[in-house]
Amino acid sequence: VPVMMAYYKMAEADSSVLTKEIVYDKDPVGLATENFPTKYPLQKGTYTVEQLIEHMIVSSDNVALLLLENNISNDKINQVTLDLGIATNQDLSLSVSDYATLLRVLYYSTYLNKDYSEKALELLSKAEFIQGLVAQLPKNVIVAHKFGERSLPDGTNQLHDCGIVYYPSHPYLICIMTKGPNFNDLATTIQQISSKVYVEFAKIYP
Repeated sequence: VPVMMAYYKMAEADSSVLTKEIVYDKDPVGLATENFPTKYPLQKGTYTVEQLIEHMIVSSDNVALLLLENNISNDKINQVTLDLGIATNQDLSLSVSDYATLLRVLYYSTYLNKDYSEKALELLSKAEFIQGLVAQLPKNVIVAHKFGERSLPDGTNQLHDCGIVYYPSHPYLICIMTKGPNFNDLATTIQQISSKVYVEFAKIYP
């Protein structure tokens, strides 16, 4: 999400940034194994930045992420978190509240302008990942969200899903981060917590 926001921030000054073409002819260095891979992996070819952003967000495609990171300075990406007062740890991890800040500023259009904030949320609402926040929610409820996974050297796995649930008349932000040995159990935990929160909202805002 910070990578997307960095590009959109640049595009506010020069929209041609999004039409720049990037060639994908070999797998970028640093590509990690995905436990929840996309059904539509990026095929080798030439893509615009805008197309890669869509793959990165909707399909959570790590190839698209690395291609985008390799074509922008780290300073531009880091500037997003610096501007928002978010401190990244040495291992580039973010806290629940810090990640929620990224979604909050998109919702209120307080960092990117309204057009790019809405564009970002629209992509997030098309996310393919359905094993987390959205799994047990009504199908007609829109959720703009992004998941992340990570496997640590000690065998611990992490699975996170953060998003804005567009509950009728009262949208809410929910960010759930989990860790443990089994990804399926982590996904189930996220599903159950998300469902319970939605049920409580339904009691308050019937």
